[in-house]
Amino acid sequence: MPTAYALSHTLPTSATPAFPQAMEQGRQIFDRRACNLVMTSKEARPAVEEAIRTRDVDRPLVYAGMARLTQDIADQVGQYGAIAKVPAASVQNVRNDMYLVSEAVRLIQLRGWPATMPRLCHPTRRRSTPARNSSRSG
Repeated sequence: MPTAYALSHTLPTSATPAFPQAMEQGRQIFDRRACNLVMTSKEARPAVEEAIRTRDVDRPLVYAGMARLTQDIADQVGQYGAIAKVPAASVQNVRNDMYLVSEAVRLIQLRGWPATMPRLCHPTRRRSTPARNSSRSG
């Protein structure tokens, strides 16, 4: 489902169940590429924005940010029960998060992802962001 269309109030309510499923699938993919890094929402936005600006998106830190933003999007839509019910005051933030994730994915795809994606994480090494809270809340 295109993210630009996702917050259009013309999207039928019947499409809402597919939206959180798609967000969860995306979050799981990003989490796997994040090498166990976890970010808050406050950390995720600037990290993904900077990665887009520099076009340096295929890094665990960026995937951690994308996972966080994807979870935030799903939480916002889930909180209101339907995409069309997201209040106007929240729509801009959700749209911004959708843009950041979709633009990062677009840049990653330009590099041939996922077909040419190298392994970023050592399978047994656990990493965390410096001085970061390990919870997903943000």
